[in-house]
Amino acid sequence: MEMNITYIKRLMEDKGLNVSDLARLMGKKESWVYAILNGTHGKTFSTVDAVAAALGVPAKELLE
Repeated sequence: MEMNITYIKRLMEDKGLNVSDLARLMGKKESWVYAILNGTHGKTFSTVDAVAAALGVPAKELLE
């Protein structure tokens, strides 16, 4: 399972969110969000769900 990082970044831009904002919405550290956006973390359903909830989209939209 891979998240569509390009799509996540586009959603963040459309919503005016930076990494700090997304981390705050997720209740996580910025370093954790950077790891997701670099593709080194985020290969679990709970991570996909957390990102989707923070961005306000269905989780399946974030998967490639």
